[in-house]
Amino acid sequence: MDEIHLPKYERVATVLRKRIILDTYPIGTQLPPEPELQKEFKVSRATIRSAIQLLVRQGLITVHQGRGTTVLRKGVSRRFDNVISLTEINASDQAHAVARIDEAPLLDPEDAAFLQVPLRSIVYRFQRIFLDQNDTPVMFATNYLAKQTVPGFAAYEGCFPDLYIFLNQTYGIRYQRADETISAEVAGLVESQILKVPVGAPLLSLHRLASSTAGPMECSHLLCRPDLYRIVVTMED
Repeated sequence: MDEIHLPKYERVATVLRKRIILDTYPIGTQLPPEPELQKEFKVSRATIRSAIQLLVRQGLITVHQGRGTTVLRKGVSRRFDNVISLTEINASDQAHAVARIDEAPLLDPEDAAFLQVPLRSIVYRFQRIFLDQNDTPVMFATNYLAKQTVPGFAAYEGCFPDLYIFLNQTYGIRYQRADETISAEVAGLVESQILKVPVGAPLLSLHRLASSTAGPMECSHLLCRPDLYRIVVTMED
């Protein structure tokens, strides 16, 4: 699989979206002005404007000429009590994956805080495109692992089908629990090419922070085609 890079504007939009969700920028407040964002992210004015427009299309912010950019909403969340299972259902039970491992800077502040590494630290990035029996892309998954947690991880590219089983058997890292955020996103240029959907198509987004018995384990970002992938939550009294 060719190396996959998210456009700069999408990286900036991802960080700003997380800040909105976490109330760093509460509803009704304004985002920092363009020059301030340019300086923080070390990108051009055009990149900042593209990121802003992406958030506008997602309905999170609005732009008023001469008055700045205002946060409209952060998305609606619901608390599920007494969840006994969460099942991810692929359209095909014969799915397979194209995978690669490389090193990349960690650009998500929430992920960096969870893995206990500085923002923009170089970490292992494990990327997979899940395909059904017709070679139709179903899901694009990216996992981030701290280098000190899994030394030499890149050498195992193509050697295992299941990440959590591999981590347990090779590094003695045993999965214990995870917090998962489920939301909706629209496909950007990169996602549209990977998942074979139009730019702007709705996607199911899952962000997972997984812990082992010894501490932080990995962070994952999954983008799924909702026509081929669904999640079933089972609850009881």
